[in-house]
Amino acid sequence: MPPHPRSTPLAPGHYRVKPGDFEVTALSDGTVALPVDKLLTNTTAAKSTKALARSFLKAPVDTSVNGYRINTGTQLVLIDSGAAGHPPGHRICGVESLGQKLVLWGALMHVAAVQFADPSVTIQFDTDSKNAAPQRQRACAEAAQQGYRVGSAHVSFPGLGHLRGEGKGCAWVPLNDSGLK
Repeated sequence: MPPHPRSTPLAPGHYRVKPGDFEVTALSDGTVALPVDKLLTNTTAAKSTKALARSFLKAPVDTSVNGYRINTGTQLVLIDSGAAGHPPGHRICGVESLGQKLVLWGALMHVAAVQFADPSVTIQFDTDSKNAAPQRQRACAEAAQQGYRVGSAHVSFPGLGHLRGEGKGCAWVPLNDSGLK
């Protein structure tokens, strides 16, 4: 029997959710390997390595680059994570329809395995790390308290889920794949 050919790399992916009447499509622009043990700040390499190991990861970490397309029924809006720079405001965008809310985070979160549990951990990409940490903490706490869905540009594709308060941070709960309904 002849050998089976190896698979080729997968094509970029997409995933859809419907907050109310809106349709939000998560778009994968691939991943980038980040040496997070060298890039994370306001922590130590040893703490980062330990946090990564709890999620069965080690540096460099393949970090997703996700964008989101919002179809309101009358408009198409693209939220692109590929834009350069990480401003203090981190480009947070919320959409809501029929009481269902989804908040899309730009570069607010880079290393889920480390920063969800400890949102005070910053990364060298932050242009203003002094203000980035409290903003990340507020965004995590608000999402956990209010229970709305979150889309994150740099959490594993499709980067959609909920947050649950846990300790001084939160835990990421990926959306259950229930298909587009």
